[in-house]
Amino acid sequence: MIRDVQYWDFFNALTQGDKHHCKEIFVSLAESGTDIKDIYINLIQRSLYRIGKMWEEGKISIAEEHMATKITEYLVDISSQYFTPAPSCGKTIVITGIDKDFHDIGARMVSSIFELHGWNTVFLGGNTPKREVLALIENTRPDVLGITYSLYINFLRFVELLDAIKNEFPDQTLLIGGQGLASDTNNTLAKYPNAVYVKSLEELEKFIEDRKQ
Repeated sequence: MIRDVQYWDFFNALTQGDKHHCKEIFVSLAESGTDIKDIYINLIQRSLYRIGKMWEEGKISIAEEHMATKITEYLVDISSQYFTPAPSCGKTIVITGIDKDFHDIGARMVSSIFELHGWNTVFLGGNTPKREVLALIENTRPDVLGITYSLYINFLRFVELLDAIKNEFPDQTLLIGGQGLASDTNNTLAKYPNAVYVKSLEELEKFIEDRKQ
Protein backbone atom coordinates (compact mmCIF):
# COMPACT_ATOMS: atom_id res chain seq x y z
CA MET A 1 0.00 0.00 0.00
CA ILE A 2 1.39 3.38 -0.99
CA ARG A 3 1.37 5.88 1.86
CA ASP A 4 0.43 9.53 1.36
CA VAL A 5 3.94 10.66 2.27
CA GLN A 6 5.34 8.49 -0.53
CA TYR A 7 2.80 9.83 -2.99
CA TRP A 8 3.50 13.48 -2.17
CA ASP A 9 7.25 12.89 -2.28
CA PHE A 10 6.84 11.42 -5.76
CA PHE A 11 4.39 14.10 -6.91
CA ASN A 12 6.65 16.95 -5.80
CA ALA A 13 9.66 15.37 -7.50
CA LEU A 14 7.60 14.86 -10.65
CA THR A 15 6.45 18.49 -10.82
CA GLN A 16 10.05 19.61 -10.30
CA GLY A 17 11.31 17.37 -13.09
CA ASP A 18 13.47 15.33 -10.70
CA LYS A 19 13.63 12.12 -12.72
CA HIS A 20 16.30 10.57 -10.49
CA HIS A 21 14.26 10.93 -7.29
CA CYS A 22 11.08 9.74 -9.00
CA LYS A 23 12.95 6.61 -10.06
CA GLU A 24 14.30 6.11 -6.52
CA ILE A 25 10.77 6.14 -5.10
CA PHE A 26 9.47 3.87 -7.85
CA VAL A 27 12.27 1.32 -7.41
CA SER A 28 11.98 1.39 -3.61
CA LEU A 29 8.27 0.56 -3.83
CA ALA A 30 8.84 -2.18 -6.40
CA GLU A 31 11.65 -3.80 -4.43
CA SER A 32 9.61 -3.70 -1.21
CA GLY A 33 6.92 -5.86 -2.82
CA THR A 34 4.34 -3.22 -3.74
CA ASP A 35 2.00 -4.54 -6.41
CA ILE A 36 2.59 -3.06 -9.86
CA LYS A 37 -1.08 -2.10 -10.17
CA ASP A 38 -0.86 -0.18 -6.90
CA ILE A 39 2.14 1.75 -8.23
CA TYR A 40 0.47 2.48 -11.54
CA ILE A 41 -2.87 3.56 -10.05
CA ASN A 42 -2.01 5.19 -6.73
CA LEU A 43 1.33 6.73 -7.65
CA ILE A 44 1.58 7.38 -11.39
CA GLN A 45 -2.05 7.69 -12.46
CA ARG A 46 -3.00 9.71 -9.37
CA SER A 47 -0.10 12.09 -9.99
CA LEU A 48 -0.91 12.55 -13.66
CA TYR A 49 -4.58 13.25 -13.00
CA ARG A 50 -3.58 15.94 -10.52
CA ILE A 51 -1.04 17.44 -12.92
CA GLY A 52 -3.62 17.43 -15.72
CA LYS A 53 -6.04 19.34 -13.50
CA MET A 54 -3.32 21.84 -12.56
CA TRP A 55 -2.60 22.42 -16.25
CA GLU A 56 -6.31 22.95 -16.98
CA GLU A 57 -6.42 25.53 -14.16
CA GLY A 58 -3.34 27.32 -15.50
CA LYS A 59 -1.21 26.45 -12.47
CA ILE A 60 1.53 24.77 -14.53
CA SER A 61 2.72 25.23 -18.09
CA ILE A 62 2.37 22.79 -20.96
CA ALA A 63 6.13 22.32 -20.79
CA GLU A 64 5.89 21.25 -17.14
CA GLU A 65 3.04 18.88 -17.99
CA HIS A 66 5.09 17.35 -20.81
CA MET A 67 8.09 17.00 -18.50
CA ALA A 68 6.04 15.03 -15.98
CA THR A 69 4.55 12.88 -18.73
CA LYS A 70 7.98 11.94 -20.11
CA ILE A 71 9.24 10.95 -16.65
CA THR A 72 6.25 8.71 -16.05
CA GLU A 73 6.61 7.16 -19.52
CA TYR A 74 10.21 6.32 -18.63
CA LEU A 75 9.20 4.70 -15.33
CA VAL A 76 6.51 2.57 -16.95
CA ASP A 77 8.94 1.51 -19.68
CA ILE A 78 11.55 0.30 -17.18
CA SER A 79 9.08 -1.28 -14.74
CA SER A 80 9.55 -4.79 -16.16
CA GLN A 81 13.10 -4.74 -14.79
CA TYR A 82 11.80 -4.77 -11.21
CA PHE A 83 9.06 -7.40 -11.44
CA THR A 84 9.36 -11.09 -12.31
CA PRO A 85 7.21 -12.06 -15.29
CA ALA A 86 5.26 -15.30 -15.50
CA PRO A 87 6.50 -17.98 -17.91
CA SER A 88 5.57 -17.38 -21.53
CA CYS A 89 1.95 -18.27 -22.24
CA GLY A 90 2.50 -18.34 -26.00
CA LYS A 91 0.03 -15.52 -26.66
CA THR A 92 0.62 -12.18 -28.39
CA ILE A 93 -1.01 -8.79 -28.03
CA VAL A 94 -0.46 -5.78 -30.27
CA ILE A 95 -1.23 -2.48 -28.54
CA THR A 96 -1.78 0.71 -30.49
CA GLY A 97 -3.23 4.18 -30.39
CA ILE A 98 -5.32 5.64 -33.18
CA ASP A 99 -4.22 8.16 -35.76
CA LYS A 100 -3.77 11.67 -34.31
CA ASP A 101 -4.13 10.46 -30.69
CA PHE A 102 -0.81 10.85 -28.89
CA HIS A 103 -1.91 9.78 -25.40
CA ASP A 104 -0.46 6.37 -24.61
CA ILE A 105 0.70 6.17 -20.98
CA GLY A 106 -2.27 4.00 -20.09
CA ALA A 107 -1.46 1.76 -23.04
CA ARG A 108 2.14 1.49 -21.84
CA MET A 109 0.86 0.29 -18.46
CA VAL A 110 -1.38 -2.25 -20.16
CA SER A 111 1.56 -3.52 -22.21
CA SER A 112 3.61 -3.92 -19.05
CA ILE A 113 0.83 -5.86 -17.28
CA PHE A 114 0.52 -8.25 -20.23
CA GLU A 115 4.30 -8.79 -20.25
CA LEU A 116 4.25 -9.68 -16.56
CA HIS A 117 1.57 -12.27 -17.34
CA GLY A 118 3.86 -13.92 -19.88
CA TRP A 119 2.40 -12.46 -23.05
CA ASN A 120 4.50 -11.37 -26.01
CA THR A 121 3.68 -7.68 -26.46
CA VAL A 122 4.09 -5.49 -29.53
CA PHE A 123 3.64 -1.86 -28.48
CA LEU A 124 3.08 0.65 -31.30
CA GLY A 125 2.31 3.71 -29.20
CA GLY A 126 -0.08 6.50 -30.06
CA ASN A 127 -0.73 8.14 -33.42
CA THR A 128 -0.54 4.98 -35.53
CA PRO A 129 -2.17 5.25 -39.00
CA LYS A 130 -4.99 2.81 -39.69
CA ARG A 131 -3.25 1.20 -42.66
CA GLU A 132 -0.21 0.41 -40.51
CA VAL A 133 -2.37 -1.22 -37.83
CA LEU A 134 -4.12 -3.37 -40.44
CA ALA A 135 -0.81 -4.39 -41.99
CA LEU A 136 0.57 -5.46 -38.63
CA ILE A 137 -2.53 -7.52 -37.86
CA GLU A 138 -2.06 -9.26 -41.21
CA ASN A 139 1.61 -9.98 -40.50
CA THR A 140 1.35 -10.80 -36.79
CA ARG A 141 -2.10 -12.35 -36.35
CA PRO A 142 -2.18 -11.45 -32.64
CA ASP A 143 -4.42 -13.17 -30.14
CA VAL A 144 -5.58 -9.71 -29.02
CA LEU A 145 -5.37 -6.23 -30.51
CA GLY A 146 -5.39 -3.52 -27.85
CA ILE A 147 -6.57 -0.03 -28.82
CA THR A 148 -6.28 3.05 -26.65
CA TYR A 149 -8.85 5.77 -27.39
CA SER A 150 -8.39 8.86 -25.24
CA LEU A 151 -10.05 11.89 -26.81
CA TYR A 152 -13.64 12.12 -28.07
CA ILE A 153 -12.44 14.44 -30.83
CA ASN A 154 -10.95 11.34 -32.47
CA PHE A 155 -14.23 9.39 -32.38
CA LEU A 156 -14.58 9.10 -36.17
CA ARG A 157 -11.03 7.80 -36.55
CA PHE A 158 -11.69 5.32 -33.75
CA VAL A 159 -14.84 3.97 -35.41
CA GLU A 160 -13.16 3.88 -38.83
CA LEU A 161 -10.41 1.69 -37.36
CA LEU A 162 -12.92 -0.64 -35.70
CA ASP A 163 -14.92 -0.92 -38.95
CA ALA A 164 -11.81 -1.69 -40.97
CA ILE A 165 -10.71 -4.39 -38.54
CA LYS A 166 -14.20 -5.90 -38.44
CA ASN A 167 -14.31 -6.02 -42.26
CA GLU A 168 -10.82 -7.45 -42.81
CA PHE A 169 -10.36 -9.51 -39.63
CA PRO A 170 -13.86 -10.35 -38.36
CA ASP A 171 -12.61 -12.82 -35.73
CA GLN A 172 -9.99 -10.50 -34.22
CA THR A 173 -10.40 -10.03 -30.46
CA LEU A 174 -10.21 -6.35 -29.51
CA LEU A 175 -9.35 -4.86 -26.13
CA ILE A 176 -10.38 -1.21 -25.84
CA GLY A 177 -9.17 1.19 -23.16
CA GLY A 178 -8.92 4.91 -22.53
CA GLN A 179 -11.13 7.79 -21.47
CA GLY A 180 -12.75 8.21 -24.89
CA LEU A 181 -15.50 5.73 -24.01
CA ALA A 182 -15.82 6.65 -20.35
CA SER A 183 -19.09 8.52 -20.96
CA ASP A 184 -20.25 6.61 -24.02
CA THR A 185 -24.06 6.78 -23.96
CA ASN A 186 -24.44 5.41 -27.49
CA ASN A 187 -23.06 1.95 -26.69
CA THR A 188 -20.60 2.33 -29.54
CA LEU A 189 -19.10 -1.14 -29.13
CA ALA A 190 -22.45 -2.95 -29.44
CA LYS A 191 -21.88 -3.59 -33.14
CA TYR A 192 -18.42 -5.04 -32.53
CA PRO A 193 -19.05 -8.40 -30.82
CA ASN A 194 -15.33 -9.17 -30.44
CA ALA A 195 -14.54 -5.89 -28.64
CA VAL A 196 -14.14 -5.67 -24.87
CA TYR A 197 -13.89 -2.35 -23.04
CA VAL A 198 -11.87 -2.32 -19.80
CA LYS A 199 -12.17 0.67 -17.48
CA SER A 200 -9.45 -0.24 -14.96
CA LEU A 201 -6.38 -2.37 -14.37
CA GLU A 202 -8.52 -4.63 -12.19
CA GLU A 203 -10.81 -5.31 -15.17
CA LEU A 204 -7.71 -5.85 -17.28
CA GLU A 205 -6.49 -8.55 -14.87
CA LYS A 206 -9.84 -10.34 -15.24
CA PHE A 207 -9.60 -10.11 -19.03
CA ILE A 208 -6.17 -11.76 -18.90
CA GLU A 209 -7.25 -14.42 -16.38
CA ASP A 210 -10.22 -15.37 -18.59
CA ARG A 211 -7.80 -16.08 -21.45
CA LYS A 212 -5.35 -18.30 -19.61
CA GLN A 213 -6.91 -21.47 -20.98
